[in-house]
Amino acid sequence: MNDENLATIQRIYDVQPHSNADSLDVAKVLGWQVITKRGEFKENDLVVYIAIDAVLPERPEFEFLRNKNFRIRSIKLRGKESAGIVFPLSILPNFDYDLKGPIAEGTDVTKWIGVRKYEKPLPVQLSGMAYGILPGFIIMTDEDNLRSYPKALEEMWGRPYYITRKDDGCSGTFFLHGSEFGVCSRKIWLKPSDTNGFWRIARKYDLENILRKAFPNRSIAIQGEVCGPQIQQNRLGLKDLELHIFNIFDITERIYFDYEQMVKFCDEFDLPMVTLVNEGNAFGYNIDELVNLANELQYPTGGPAEGIVVRPKENFRSEVLEKFWSGKIINEKYKES
Repeated sequence: MNDENLATIQRIYDVQPHSNADSLDVAKVLGWQVITKRGEFKENDLVVYIAIDAVLPERPEFEFLRNKNFRIRSIKLRGKESAGIVFPLSILPNFDYDLKGPIAEGTDVTKWIGVRKYEKPLPVQLSGMAYGILPGFIIMTDEDNLRSYPKALEEMWGRPYYITRKDDGCSGTFFLHGSEFGVCSRKIWLKPSDTNGFWRIARKYDLENILRKAFPNRSIAIQGEVCGPQIQQNRLGLKDLELHIFNIFDITERIYFDYEQMVKFCDEFDLPMVTLVNEGNAFGYNIDELVNLANELQYPTGGPAEGIVVRPKENFRSEVLEKFWSGKIINEKYKES
């Protein structure tokens, strides 16, 4: 989920008593379930839904979240998953923000409430001196959680697709723009360094020379997950840094390579891609099936994988996601560091 739509007006479409707690209910919102107090909400109620990985402002209304640093995380309460949190609409008038348009289902109230997105701290070996923020000609890597956008699945129905494993690491971008080669973390354009992990990856795989050879007259960016020792918890059990490519972006044309183009490029230059989980000619998964697929996935070490990423084999822009179509599902057994 991007920095918008962290807090939205949504409708509860089902409420059932918690099977293991007399004082709790299980409410369904979008593709999520949220644990609430017994009787606090009923089916068809409009609520303010705050998504996981949102950080609420330090205000009296949210003081009960101080011991969690005001961050919303997926948790289990008496054996049931609770992903996000819901508030009654009465919480909204307490905030001073000029919201345009009526308050209706789907309305984004992120800025009104003052919610921001949680960002994982960058591991020490991936930090470094910076030129500045991510260049404007690069699209920041960010996958929306499909459980927050169930209608997006309708856009994918029947299309050729592929599903990859979401690896536990930090995303990096390696670009050739005109004559300039550059290396970026998810948000920062990094100066050359012998110790920075992203620059070590660029040199390990000879990415500058590959881009110059493959695309002498084009501006292209390689995007992938950098994984390995001292990055997150190295859940893949790697002995050295590795790059797992998930996107090739044509900077000039402002479009991603289709799947077959990316596979051909990576095969030609012996570059590693993210792990393929499944592919097919006609997408037909529903949210529950994708959640089950993500929950079953493990890394080679035996621990739960972070989740899955779903993409069309032929890229198209999504009206629901308001970007090129792609989305993730997080493994409910996976716990972030």
